[in-house]
Amino acid sequence: MIDANIFLSYLFPSDKLEAAKQIFRSADDPVTILDILEEVVYVGLSLNHDTKGFRLKGEIIKKGFSDMDRQFLRNLRAFLEEYGVRMVETPNDLDAVLDVMAVDLLLPSDALIVASCRHHMIKCIATFDSDFKRLKDFEILGEEGGKSTLANA
Repeated sequence: MIDANIFLSYLFPSDKLEAAKQIFRSADDPVTILDILEEVVYVGLSLNHDTKGFRLKGEIIKKGFSDMDRQFLRNLRAFLEEYGVRMVETPNDLDAVLDVMAVDLLLPSDALIVASCRHHMIKCIATFDSDFKRLKDFEILGEEGGKSTLANA
């Protein structure tokens, strides 16, 4: 499972760019969920407009999508196609997400990622988010010392 921060480190180069590139180069079957892509789009638009939240919404409603926004969305789509990233469904199971939150001490968006992985029997999460390293039933890629290979992430 590819987390939003991996996509963002690649699309908006940062100090983690090389690590993100290695993850995508070695991915056998990269997957993500729509919620992660929603976060990628939100952060990308926020960076383009140098604002967030209701101000971002107001600016887009007032001015529409800029050429830079449209290019970002095209780049994201091309990137997903180039690397063969496919989306998997999130489980339609509130109890599973709430259980992950309570047992693994994760906030809702991270709990949904974990619940989705467990639902699809995905054992690898590519992320720079240190909250996931507490999880003993997953291989976490992207953290310092993490492995550089990725299968069904």
